[in-house]
Amino acid sequence: MNKTKKIIFKTKASGYSPLKNKLETDLKDIFSIIEDAHFSYEIWWILVSKDGRGKYFQEMLHYKEFFQPTAYAHITSLIVNLYKLFETRKDTLNFPRLINEAKSLNIFNPKQIESELKEAKDLWIKIVILRNKLFAHKNYRLDRKTIYKEAKIKPNCIKRLIELDLIIFNALWNSLGKKSKNTDNFSTRDTNKLFTDLQKINT
Repeated sequence: MNKTKKIIFKTKASGYSPLKNKLETDLKDIFSIIEDAHFSYEIWWILVSKDGRGKYFQEMLHYKEFFQPTAYAHITSLIVNLYKLFETRKDTLNFPRLINEAKSLNIFNPKQIESELKEAKDLWIKIVILRNKLFAHKNYRLDRKTIYKEAKIKPNCIKRLIELDLIIFNALWNSLGKKSKNTDNFSTRDTNKLFTDLQKINT
């Protein structure tokens, strides 16, 4: 009895193809967006989390005119970058476009990341609320607290969305015969080092 072998990712990406080369270039740009979101999240979380503020409260207070707008800049960058990845405009770079392109090249089966796509899109809808009503635009009638309440998103959900975006990226990247990529922790390391250096200066 013959058994049908389940193919996780089709790999017909060998050889030169202008369309595949364009997909590779576009995926590199997508990865940069994911990296920027990751870096912004890590820095923002140190600046606003209970643990980060507990460690570096005096430094944040002493240089509050720098760290307060820095925290806001990073959450804004984070929300805008995460929004880009699933936006529905037809003239922009986003996951839906690249998934369709990889599928048309017969090198990718979206069903293999069906659950990750669904979870990511559900979280992305929450990002849309923050982006459209608070960060890219400011809703005239709603205050910040009300908008966050409507979005119903917590920091760990934002971090999870970044993780899912990386999984989706790597699924597409692997379909081109490429090795998986990952984000690094340099932004966390350097932010902590900055505060450690400030502590030394102020003691």
